[in-house]
Amino acid sequence: MLLKSDMYYEIVLVDATESPIERHKKSKGGIFRKEKRHTLKTQVVVNKKTQEVICTDFLKGKRHDFRLFKESKTYIHPDIKVNTDTG
Repeated sequence: MLLKSDMYYEIVLVDATESPIERHKKSKGGIFRKEKRHTLKTQVVVNKKTQEVICTDFLKGKRHDFRLFKESKTYIHPDIKVNTDTG
């Protein structure tokens, strides 16, 4: 939570990425079905000046970057500038 932090941050960078993860292996006796892609969505908040990671959050499955940000409940003080991508 950057709202009540002891540290002062001028600019933070927020970005998210999606990584494939290994899915459970089940055999259905020769039944072929479409294999779904199992993923893990990762959000990182970084101090732009020092390039140190401030916080991270993870969710299983496909999510939009902004939805992950809202669900992570990462509160950023209004005086801190936030750089994000368009995702």
